[in-house]
Amino acid sequence: MLKIYKNLRWLKLQQALEYIELLAGVEMTAEVLYQFGRERQIPIYVDIGLPGVKGKRTDTKEETEVVGIQQVLNPDMAFADEEQTCAVLKHEDAHWLGLLPRPRRTVMLKREDVEALASQFNGAITAEQGAPRAASGNPSEETVADSTISCNGLTFPYATRELEAMHAAALKYWANHTPDKRQPTQKEVGYELCDLLGLARKDGGDLPRKAVVLAAAIRPDTLPDA
Repeated sequence: MLKIYKNLRWLKLQQALEYIELLAGVEMTAEVLYQFGRERQIPIYVDIGLPGVKGKRTDTKEETEVVGIQQVLNPDMAFADEEQTCAVLKHEDAHWLGLLPRPRRTVMLKREDVEALASQFNGAITAEQGAPRAASGNPSEETVADSTISCNGLTFPYATRELEAMHAAALKYWANHTPDKRQPTQKEVGYELCDLLGLARKDGGDLPRKAVVLAAAIRPDTLPDA
């Protein structure tokens, strides 16, 4: 199945759970995966299909119909085991709020996002195996050790919100990037960092300076200018 999943662009829920287990040796449940989605560590989508479902944009309160595949911002609630659930979707440059009936909420995930999440588990397992902690008896030292953040051999002695957001965005956009794939724009990466850090966009959708700087910092040095 591993070769099959690697050649799919979209994975359904059970396929994504099995793929994570194949890649990282971690047994994932739907509930935990939804929690990762709620924390913006992996985008989770819903395939509404046709015809569309009506709801309202949260910015203008305008009634809007959504169709096809849409990103879900509250997967733990939207995919609850109920006949009809309240969903918040990322629709264009705004949010969409409405009710989704059970037959219209097929869970979908992008293969590359699943691979990025699995790579986080692989990194954590490697760190645990390669750096056993001596029993120092000093609680403060243990706290610092627990809060380290590591990626590709570069380790910080502590984690901050910005470092964690940069790490997550780098895994999503750059970890599995190859020359034959389209380069994500700095604006795309910046928007992701805004979502992760709760940064407000400027009027007209421009990125705040902090998001611009962080997005530039995680762009691989070996890539040509887009």
